[in-house]
Amino acid sequence: MKSHDISNFPCRIKNMRITKVERFVIYPLLIASLVLFAFFDLNITHALYNPKSLFGRIGENLAEMPFQLLCVFACCLLFKYRDRSSKSHDIVWGIFFVALAIFFSGYSGGRFISYSKSYGWNKTLRWGVAVGISALHFAIGALCAHFAKADSPRKAVAFSLFVLIMWILSFLMMNGLKFLWHRPRWRYIVTLEGDPDQYFVPVYILGCNGDLSSDFASFPSGHTINAVGVISISLLGYVFPKFDKSSFLLRVFAYIWATLCAISRIILGAHFAS
Repeated sequence: MKSHDISNFPCRIKNMRITKVERFVIYPLLIASLVLFAFFDLNITHALYNPKSLFGRIGENLAEMPFQLLCVFACCLLFKYRDRSSKSHDIVWGIFFVALAIFFSGYSGGRFISYSKSYGWNKTLRWGVAVGISALHFAIGALCAHFAKADSPRKAVAFSLFVLIMWILSFLMMNGLKFLWHRPRWRYIVTLEGDPDQYFVPVYILGCNGDLSSDFASFPSGHTINAVGVISISLLGYVFPKFDKSSFLLRVFAYIWATLCAISRIILGAHFAS
């Protein structure tokens, strides 16, 4: 296979540009929702909270998986189009991208192990399912990369790096904001003595507690941020030309997916609407 330098490529993501209709709908809606939720957070939580909700549990386990799968796919694409200008480059880049693909595959499996602690399953079953999830992610990512038909290697690399950079930035932003806010989760608040409402902290109050444990990580929602990352599929036309004219529909799917994920997190008391 011909060598392709991944260090220098044109990364002009044209298909990511949203339409005027989207701009006039999505942006104002997000701003209005944030303002509204800031004042009605507690009311919304009271109305939706149900820790035994099947929908909530399904969302907890599945919401992040599509974005993780996109990351695995991106790593496999980079492996496919890696720099082969020399044997050493071929080996080093090959090992690096395979390791990255394994990392993202294992990440999804590891998240399941964490979420399934309350299911009453024994450790062997939980780990078995987690390994299966990881293997499935790797297999699907590798197969999709194998059948990808990008017009040029540079487009495939551009798509892949966009997905991975988006994941990194999302991860940094999510954890940075959680560190600043320390906002308690509703499912933790309801375990405290007395009226839970007295422990509720509005979103506009930062650093209410120095505790960095998971119980004080309700803002922002990592699940929802990762679900929003699914919007990367609007660039699938870069590697599967038949999707080149479907970017709008793919973004609509991403909007719906992220919204359902956000609702599922409120239902479980992991996060608030804001």
